[in-house]
Amino acid sequence: MDLKSVRTEIAKLFDLIGDEFVPDAVSMEQFMGALFEKSEIRDKVILDAGCGTGIATVYFGKKQAKQSLGIDIS
Repeated sequence: MDLKSVRTEIAKLFDLIGDEFVPDAVSMEQFMGALFEKSEIRDKVILDAGCGTGIATVYFGKKQAKQSLGIDIS
């Protein structure tokens, strides 16, 4: 399975689970690692719209995003 297919399947799973899925730090590291290569994050400005708890926003910062901003309506 190629990376694009993996990303699509993970996105479908995340949509299916919805707000009931609150990942811990270890599983978020694995989850986000499956979605993004370090080179896709490093030195990028990232907007995490609909960030919920903001755990992905923090992940992007840890992976050397130039700037990581999370916004959510909740």
